[in-house]
Amino acid sequence: MLLKERWASLQKGYNSFTKFCQKTILPHSRINRLGPWLFLLETFCLCYIGTAEIIPTLWDRYGPTFVRMNQAFTWFLGVQILMNWLCVRYVSSTYHPEIGQIHLLKRDDHSHQYTDYTLSFVEENQLNSLRHRKAPEQKRSASKNYFTWSTCKSCREVRPARCHHCNICKACVLARDHHCFFSGNCVGYKNLRHFCVFLFYSMYATVYAFLHASAYYYLELWPRTIALEILPFVTFLRNLFGQGEYHTGVLILVWWALGMFLVIGAFQFIDLVLEIPEGVTSYEFNNGIELEDSRSLLEKVRAVFGSYWLLNLIAPVHFIFPPVVDPVNWPTISGIKRAPDEFL
Repeated sequence: MLLKERWASLQKGYNSFTKFCQKTILPHSRINRLGPWLFLLETFCLCYIGTAEIIPTLWDRYGPTFVRMNQAFTWFLGVQILMNWLCVRYVSSTYHPEIGQIHLLKRDDHSHQYTDYTLSFVEENQLNSLRHRKAPEQKRSASKNYFTWSTCKSCREVRPARCHHCNICKACVLARDHHCFFSGNCVGYKNLRHFCVFLFYSMYATVYAFLHASAYYYLELWPRTIALEILPFVTFLRNLFGQGEYHTGVLILVWWALGMFLVIGAFQFIDLVLEIPEGVTSYEFNNGIELEDSRSLLEKVRAVFGSYWLLNLIAPVHFIFPPVVDPVNWPTISGIKRAPDEFL
C-alpha cells in the first residue's frame, strides 16, 4: 500500500510536469494532430535504420542468418506495434444514449455474465426503435456522488457512472482511462486492451532498440565525434556550420527519442500494472477513488482483454472476444446507481 501511495505521488508530479509542458510548448489540439504522425515517422525510421544499418553492423560477425533473424524480429515488433496502434486510434469507447438503453434492457440482476452490446451488434430494427433523447431542458446540477448517473455539461447528454468527457475528442468515453496523444484518441473500456498490448510491445522494442543504438553509438560514432555532440543542440549547431555529419545527428536524435519514450512508457506501463488488478482507471487511481468490486483478478483481466486474453499478444481480437464487462451499469461494483427514470 505504501508503494502505491508513493507511486501515486510520483505520478501526480509527472502529470503536473506534462500539463505544464503542454500549456507552455504546444496546446492539446496541436499535440493531438502532430502526435500520431510523429509516432509513425519515428517507428518507420527506427525499423529502417535498425534493420538496414545498426543490426548488420553489430551482428555481422555472427553470420547472415543471425542478422536476418534479428531483422525479422525487429519488423515483427514493428508490425505488432502498428496493428495495436491502429486499434487504439480507431476502436472507439465513446458513449451513446442508445448503448445505455440497450444495456438496461439486457441487464439481468441475477446473472454475472455480461455481453458487450455495442451499436455494431444491434439489429437494425432494434436500433431504429431507440430514440436519441437529449437531457431535460431544466439544468440539472451534476451529482457530487461519483457513482451516479449525471448530465454532461459539455454534451448535455445523460451519462453513466465512470464515464468522463474528453475535451479533445468532444465526447464522453466509457471507463475513460486517459487521452493518448500518440494515437489521437481516448483510451476507454473497449480499446484499453490494445493500448496495453501496444505499450507492451513498444516497451520491449524501445529497450531492444535503445541497447542496440547505444552499442552502435559507442562502437561506431563515439571515436569520430566530440563528447558534447551527444547533446542534440550541439549536434544541430555543428551540422548548421558544416562541422558535423548529418547522419550522426539523425542517429543521436533517434537515441534521445528512444530514451524519452522509454521514460514515458515506463510511467504508463507501471500505471497499468497497478490499475488493472484493482479494476480502476487512471483517473480513479490518481485521485484515490476506491471501488468495492466483487470480481476476481481473472474477471478483472477479462474485463479488459476478453475471455482468451493471451490471443491479444498475437493479433487484435476485440471483435471476436469483446471485454467481459457491463460498462454502463457496473453491477459488480457496490454503490453504482441505476439511471433515474426521467433519464431514460
